[in-house]
Amino acid sequence: MIRLISLSILIFIYCSPINAQNLIANGDFEVYDTCPNNNAQVNRCVGWYPLLNTPDYFNCNFNGIVPQSYAYSGLGYMGMLGGTTLVPNKVTYNELIKTKLNSPVIKGKKYLLQFQLGLGFFYDPVDFVDFGLYFYPKSKPLPYSGYANICLNEIPQILINTLSLKKYAYTYFRYCFEATEDFDSLAIGPFCNNKTISSTTTLTFYMLDDLKLTELKEPKIQLSDSVICKNEIINYDPLIVEGFSLLEWVFDGGSPQTSQDLNPINISYNTPGVYDVKLVLTDGCEIDTFLFKNKVTVIDD
Repeated sequence: MIRLISLSILIFIYCSPINAQNLIANGDFEVYDTCPNNNAQVNRCVGWYPLLNTPDYFNCNFNGIVPQSYAYSGLGYMGMLGGTTLVPNKVTYNELIKTKLNSPVIKGKKYLLQFQLGLGFFYDPVDFVDFGLYFYPKSKPLPYSGYANICLNEIPQILINTLSLKKYAYTYFRYCFEATEDFDSLAIGPFCNNKTISSTTTLTFYMLDDLKLTELKEPKIQLSDSVICKNEIINYDPLIVEGFSLLEWVFDGGSPQTSQDLNPINISYNTPGVYDVKLVLTDGCEIDTFLFKNKVTVIDD
């Protein structure tokens, strides 16, 4: 999008997905109150709880009875089974975890969600289970706990088909979204889809790590007017920057005409006139172009 801005001083204030607070407590699953020493010990991971059946928490070099699964980074990660089983008969079997957010997701605000998701042992990717992340308000708790061979009725805001994953490997996912309601809780795990009931008897093991949710705030940008003589230079320094990625400066009529430096210096103009300055940056979701009209006035000697 193009933004026309004409203000007096040069300041950037921005909340970055890199430096901003992670709204998901212990999203890398590294913090525990007691090392896990058996399967189904999600409660030992600080801030996390089982929602349905027996999801697993792995840390302290403990991987339980789950072969060929591992953390993406560090030692802590979560493991969840999804699919159908023959115990006692052919039934749906999904394992889910839940947590309360550090701060609520607010309706109308924009967020960036990032995580690593992989497949561990058991069978190859299947198309009859989707991995989901479901935001919900704690005032309306999910009516599930303990053991149950059921399909949850809720439809997650984010769904990933297992066919998009690789076996024994992690895949990085990122989603940018605007909250449609206020939410303070998050449920995660495999969800049924319209093929689940007719599926073969197959269980898929999901590995989850490095979960991060950050709010994306609008940058506040101000750029001063500059009046210089022909062949004089402009230095854009110092520039206060917090957290977004600079893609490019564009100096209409200037030399050099573009720069990828955070604080471009020695920008000169050899022709009198009035020129625009353009700035291209990204917040990790969108690329924005900020157009500063008539920012540089160049006069003859």
